[in-house]
Amino acid sequence: MTESRENYRKTAALYCRDFIDSIREKPDFISEVRALDIMVVNAMESADAALVRDLAKVMAAVHEKAMRLYARYPQSVLLENIIVRSESIRRMLVESAD
Repeated sequence: MTESRENYRKTAALYCRDFIDSIREKPDFISEVRALDIMVVNAMESADAALVRDLAKVMAAVHEKAMRLYARYPQSVLLENIIVRSESIRRMLVESAD
């Protein structure tokens, strides 16, 4: 793996960590936050492609859950933000794992 690819993966993991901090107190996302916490720490140490793909899968689950919640609460700016950020980070993770 090239150094730039590894740096890109670690950057994606950093974005993921920042995102986790923004949803940490949201009860609907507790299980995803727990899974992401562990995975991000591991990704920061070793930017393995398989681990980055797993991070992308959990981010997709966050996105899907936020979409379902948004269907019930379409006025929620917070959910809109979660939807946009989770999809953006998921795409970055997928690109970096290729």
